Amino acid sequence: MAKQHVLFKLHLNEIVYKRYDSIEELKGDYKASLNFPGEVSAEYDLEEDKYLYMKNTHGEAGILQPSLDVIKAAYKEEQTV
Repeated sequence: MAKQHVLFKLHLNEIVYKRYDSIEELKGDYKASLNFPGEVSAEYDLEEDKYLYMKNTHGEAGILQPSLDVIKAAYKEEQTV
């Protein structure tokens, strides 16, 4: 199974993200915040193609979109293999 859940963080004006197999795994990492730095910005479900959470709905979608496009393309490719 491809890692369909994505946690985005903003760290020093840089977008950092990590993919997870399950929402439970994502939420555990979200609370611990030890595996990678930054302030949580958004959660995204690649299978449902929607944001589950976004901290700032007015600006962050545009900021995250280029990274999300790359992640979505990789996810689609993984699904065809």
